Amino acid sequence: MVKVSVVIPVYNVEEFLKECLDCIVNQTLEDIEIICVNDGSTDKSLDILNFYAENDDRFTVISQENGGHAVATNRGMKLAEGEYLYLMDSDDMVELTALEETYNYAKEKEADFVIFQSLNYVMDEDRVYKTDIYSMEHIADFVGDSVFTYEDLGDMIFDIPVTPWSKLYNNQFIKDIGATFPEGLVFDDNIFFWDVLFNAKRIAFYRKHLFKRRWYSYSSTTAGDQRFLDSIDIHNLMVDRFEKYGLMDKYQDKVVNRKVNMAYNRFVDIKPEFEEMYFEKLHEDFENCIDDGFYEKYMEKSLDNRNKAIFDSCVDSKSAKEFKYEMAYWDSQVTRKRLENDIKNLKKDIENLKTERNGFYKTQNNLKNQVKNLEDENNNLKNDNLKLSNQLSEIKSSNSWKLVKPLKNMKTSSSNGSFKSVLFNVSHSVVSYNDLIKLNNFKIIDSSNKEVRINPNKLIVIYDEVNKINFTELVKSDDYYAFPASTLGRGKHKVCIKYGDTLSDEVELFIKDANNLFDFNVWLGTYNTKDTYGFDKFQIKSISSSDDWAEIGDRSIKVECDGDNYQALTTPKLDVNIGDFISAHVTVYNPQEDVTVRLFESSKDSYTDVIVNASDIPTRVNISKTTISKHIQLILISRKKQTFYADNFVITRN
Repeated sequence: MVKVSVVIPVYNVEEFLKECLDCIVNQTLEDIEIICVNDGSTDKSLDILNFYAENDDRFTVISQENGGHAVATNRGMKLAEGEYLYLMDSDDMVELTALEETYNYAKEKEADFVIFQSLNYVMDEDRVYKTDIYSMEHIADFVGDSVFTYEDLGDMIFDIPVTPWSKLYNNQFIKDIGATFPEGLVFDDNIFFWDVLFNAKRIAFYRKHLFKRRWYSYSSTTAGDQRFLDSIDIHNLMVDRFEKYGLMDKYQDKVVNRKVNMAYNRFVDIKPEFEEMYFEKLHEDFENCIDDGFYEKYMEKSLDNRNKAIFDSCVDSKSAKEFKYEMAYWDSQVTRKRLENDIKNLKKDIENLKTERNGFYKTQNNLKNQVKNLEDENNNLKNDNLKLSNQLSEIKSSNSWKLVKPLKNMKTSSSNGSFKSVLFNVSHSVVSYNDLIKLNNFKIIDSSNKEVRINPNKLIVIYDEVNKINFTELVKSDDYYAFPASTLGRGKHKVCIKYGDTLSDEVELFIKDANNLFDFNVWLGTYNTKDTYGFDKFQIKSISSSDDWAEIGDRSIKVECDGDNYQALTTPKLDVNIGDFISAHVTVYNPQEDVTVRLFESSKDSYTDVIVNASDIPTRVNISKTTISKHIQLILISRKKQTFYADNFVITRN
């Protein structure tokens, strides 16, 4: 048994036949038989077939009186003995690997038939292009590489082209269901398609464009001649198939609208000399639908507005000319209403834009006033600062100041009565978030005014006496000790040094906001896999029906990564509802290497990543998605050794 039987009905196509046969003869799958049925051609088509048969023993050539495409195709199918069946049009082309690829895929999927994609070739323009109808990308996306049936597709069954040349069939399956083409009619592939589709138990989709359909003005399907009348009979046979398989109730909306719309499209495309003949047959068909109860049962409630207009206009009209005028008037009314709505919407948009413009002008004026007020305030502050500077110079030049100044840095310990103090200078009292507060000229003086050797382990910086918070992460240098101003937060703070039990005098610092670089800034410590950070120091809320936010942390975290592919920080799991639209936010500061921010859905092992590139400025990361899991968490990942900061871990549900 050969692997594939290729059946080619041939009628007066000498212009294209060689190109068609060449692409079949040269298929990479050589184990095929080629059955050509000459349907009474009056040109040189039969001579061409005989020439190929004399030079290739895979050919079988049959010649018959002209009976039409269906008769020739059915005869060729009866002779086909291959494992799979391919029905080729004699004026089209197929890729040389098409049969091998689709045969192997059909065997892999054990498919009753395989659908593949096709291209259009406009011969007059020598142009090849893709179309939605023959590419079926939405169906390919839906089914993937799975095996399916028509029941899996729903209404998408009407998006599959009925053409047999875009499919490879299991030959035994076709014989078992007795599928044939209705003889004596053009557009016969419609009926064959529905019989095959509704009987197939295993269908597969091969996502590749393997076929080129040739479009030219004198093709039977585009000629617009008397053969177009066959389409009315084909539409009725299509309805019969849906009733035969008990599917009319399920698909009646699609079927009746397809019947009316396609019939009208053929009327529009038919040549003028055949318009009246087509109208009379369509008029009779629609009246029959009313007389036999088909209209009342299926069409009356299912036809959309335009198809209802087509049906009513055809039934009420007395001629093709009247029918055309009726539909032209209906279409013009629909267009007029659409344009009126468009104009109405445009007027609303114009009014909205005017309102927005007035708002912009008002905001602009307010901003100008604010700028003027700030400029005035700045000038006043400059004048006040100049006065204070002059006063300070006078004070510092006085003799009393020179006598008292050395005593300012002393403090007596109350614990043992001995005289000890810590002497230091802070370089400036107003600092930016990005600055280091430097402790210059740092000395420990005992009661005998002797300098004590400093043990760094006993050294603590204490700030903000109201909160009694100690900070131990000092930056040590050869000539100073320092700590980041960002650890204090905005505003005024009192800072002193504690060495053992000894406290220095307080120094007041004012921390200004530098470009909103930090919202909350208190280092909590470091985080790594060896020393997991305690999540009790985070604020946690579950996202439930009554809550719409979860603030995971309100303070910045110093993140130290000590190795490659290192998971730097993982927040606790938050409970959410499947289908919630979640927005997660975190701010990352000063990474020297790229940092990955991951929104992880643990129960589904799914995640969404955003890469934060190395930068000297803060990066606010927002990740939004619809959840497919009941648990989510934020993870910071660094693939290089580095230290960076992160804060404002917030998750919201919209």
